[in-house]
Amino acid sequence: PGKSRDMPSWSRLGTFLSHVSRGEDVRAVNPTVTRASTYVFKTVDDYLNRWNSDVRNPIGYGTGGSPTTIAFTETISKLEHGFNTVAFPSGLSAITISLMSFVQSGDHILMTDAVYGPARKWALETLGRMGVETTFYDPLISPAELQRLCKPKQTKVLYVEAPSSLTFEVPNLPELSKAAKAACGPDVKVLVDNTWATPLLFKPLTKGADVSICAATKYLCGHSDTLLGTATAKDEKTFQLLRNQLLQLGVVITSDVAWSGLRDLRTAHVRIKHMQESSLVIAKWLQNRPEVLRVLHPALSSCPGHENWARDFDGATSAFGFLLKQEYSNPERVKDMFNHLEVFSIGASFGGFASLMVPSVYFRSLEGHRWEAFRDCQLIRAHVGLEDVQDLQEDLQQAFTCLKEEQGRAKSLT
Repeated sequence: PGKSRDMPSWSRLGTFLSHVSRGEDVRAVNPTVTRASTYVFKTVDDYLNRWNSDVRNPIGYGTGGSPTTIAFTETISKLEHGFNTVAFPSGLSAITISLMSFVQSGDHILMTDAVYGPARKWALETLGRMGVETTFYDPLISPAELQRLCKPKQTKVLYVEAPSSLTFEVPNLPELSKAAKAACGPDVKVLVDNTWATPLLFKPLTKGADVSICAATKYLCGHSDTLLGTATAKDEKTFQLLRNQLLQLGVVITSDVAWSGLRDLRTAHVRIKHMQESSLVIAKWLQNRPEVLRVLHPALSSCPGHENWARDFDGATSAFGFLLKQEYSNPERVKDMFNHLEVFSIGASFGGFASLMVPSVYFRSLEGHRWEAFRDCQLIRAHVGLEDVQDLQEDLQQAFTCLKEEQGRAKSLT
């Protein structure tokens, strides 16, 4: 029992996930679902000190959590190697509220240019309206270049994605964190979106991050039926800032959602391992397709920042991108290709049991110059789920055939 509560290596992760946060009744392998909005106290002093009774998990009212939500957040904290975790009703709310926790009017954020589209919109529109300035940087920026973008008295957050949501570059997190804190002071908070790798495969808090954010909706829950986000703080001070912002906004999860997240976590390592193997087969197959210009999968040596992935990560998951050659990127023909998919589905998100593909709608909004030469090439994001690899390959094969037929008809008309 003592070993199961320590953080294991990948080979021992299954034992940890099977035994962590079980019910207090040893005959039940799952914790009880506690549904409550109101908690009562034995004395007035207990009531008045309700938010100070426990540094990590005080329960004073339903918005402060329940024994069930605590079981979930404590498990995430152990996986992330963090002080404690705050849970949110979606991955996006984990991002937006985390950002709000560390900035105010007049402050400055450094945000990766290939960031998740809604996060970019939040920074530019909502935080911009609040007087917070955001500068977007190249995901593979050098530490020296990052320092030139820092504003010592204003930069309060360095926001990193590992890897990038759109183009899957893997940043050098340890060096970027050191550079930001050297240029702007130790109080600069380094926030990392860890959704792609999850805390099972990457520990940002051990690589220079102050907060690790995860859309648990995706791999950790993995069944496309739960909205859930987490933010894990490296230390107590950072955690209190996150928790206070959450309590002020009243954006919380229910005990039922926490229970569902904990249940799904127990099989996450099995699902992720299968998806990793299948996605690499598909990615390597795509590399040899005549319609494909480039495959952007962090585990492939051709992916920008692959060396950072190889050094810092314990594996890969299933989401990756690929660029169609310009001659196959006519928007209408690409739509027709997507409409002929049968095993892959067209849908947002990734990490679930069903394979998904979507054309990127944010690619052309990137400010950096690395992708300038590819603006006319269609970027596609793929997620490889739990289907048989051969069926997925055959589905892509027939979709590509449709794409080539459309291209042939277009040429004959000219």
